[in-house]
Amino acid sequence: MCLNRVLLSVRVENIRCDIQQIINNHSEIKNYAYILHDKDDTAPHYHIYLDFGNGEIDIFQIAKWFSIAGCYVRTNCNVSNIISYFLNYKLGKSKYLREEIKANFNLPLILT
Repeated sequence: MCLNRVLLSVRVENIRCDIQQIINNHSEIKNYAYILHDKDDTAPHYHIYLDFGNGEIDIFQIAKWFSIAGCYVRTNCNVSNIISYFLNYKLGKSKYLREEIKANFNLPLILT
């Protein structure tokens, strides 16, 4: 299955690579955002959003870049929903600040 926008949610202990280095090594990635969630009651984990512009990349290729299983790669095309998810905006969990998100594009405003 090939996609042009994906969301990865991966526990810290399952990431065996430098996220920013992976992003920098793949020119196919046009936009990205990621955040470390380590304030919740769950195990620390990363949320990673990748946008390939007009191109499409196979889920299993993306998983291979990050040395993770393909089941950690999910589709999600709405950037506002992703940013809200990154911040735990509508969830009864610890909140995160926009500044904690590393991204190469202007994050959409999430209205409160």
